Amino acid sequence: MKVPTIIGLSVVLVAGASAVFINSSLPLETSIAVQSNGLRSLKCNGVEYLESGEFKVNSVSLRTPDGKVSKGSTSGRTQLDAASQTLTDTFPWGTVKVAYTASGNEVKLAVTATNTSDTDTVQGIWFEPFILKFPTKVKEYDGTIPMLAHSVNDVALVKVSYDSGTLAVVSDDVDKPLMVGFPWANNRPANTVFPVSLHTDRVESYPDSYPIINRPIAPKGTDTYRVSVPLGAPIVRPSHWRLMCIRGSERCFPLT
Repeated sequence: MKVPTIIGLSVVLVAGASAVFINSSLPLETSIAVQSNGLRSLKCNGVEYLESGEFKVNSVSLRTPDGKVSKGSTSGRTQLDAASQTLTDTFPWGTVKVAYTASGNEVKLAVTATNTSDTDTVQGIWFEPFILKFPTKVKEYDGTIPMLAHSVNDVALVKVSYDSGTLAVVSDDVDKPLMVGFPWANNRPANTVFPVSLHTDRVESYPDSYPIINRPIAPKGTDTYRVSVPLGAPIVRPSHWRLMCIRGSERCFPLT
């Protein structure tokens, strides 16, 4: 049995009053470790938040030039570039590269999908980067309604809280449509284990009321999806604030 390669990265950020997490007198130390199929560990101040780090492509939709849509393969070959902490999954229809970084109190992902087809368009793609486990029950989840947000005339930011802190999933592509968040708990009614989801087009198992995320990848085209997971209070960048001021969306303001 091959032992997966593991790489560690640790960063430290001194917490202010608006980013209290576990103990405000301690610095926020976020660390990740990467292995051959995704994340091996995601910790903050020594607390493990990772239930499963396997990066998954849950589904991909391919559209032919005459408009026929079919499902592409989600079984790929994975390779780890240890130097850049990047995974590459190779599929019959293209490749998906995932780069992990940690900066301040955030874990960041840059997911680059390349369509290698000469004729077919990638109409939509659904990623599950990892599954998180929280120390205690997530307060915002009612056991039924998905906790998802999109950037179609809005800002894709989902923040959740639990007894000792907060965590958010944020799309950094403020000018491109994407849906991110937590669709359900894997351990209801305890509600402490949640898969992280990001997708374009639509996911059949999600409510029909959600908008279609129109972000296709043309033949031989490439697109990159950038997502941040801040622990403690979410970091809202100037570009997010400008967009929120224009769109007037109160739901996107950080909760303190």
